[in-house]
Amino acid sequence: MGYTHPQDLRLRVLAWLRAGDQVEVVAQQYNVDPRPVERWRERQREEGHVLPHAIPEASPET
Repeated sequence: MGYTHPQDLRLRVLAWLRAGDQVEVVAQQYNVDPRPVERWRERQREEGHVLPHAIPEASPET
């Protein structure tokens, strides 16, 4: 299962990007992979937030 980065980290990273830093520099500064940073920036642009996607509830086995 994947790891969900905290909301405050996402917001700090995006603030650095808005200040003009490059994705790779910011990702390295916060020790995260650049791919989620790109996704956060895209989600912020498209959806207006960077909240993690809801995890579907597991259905009980019958």
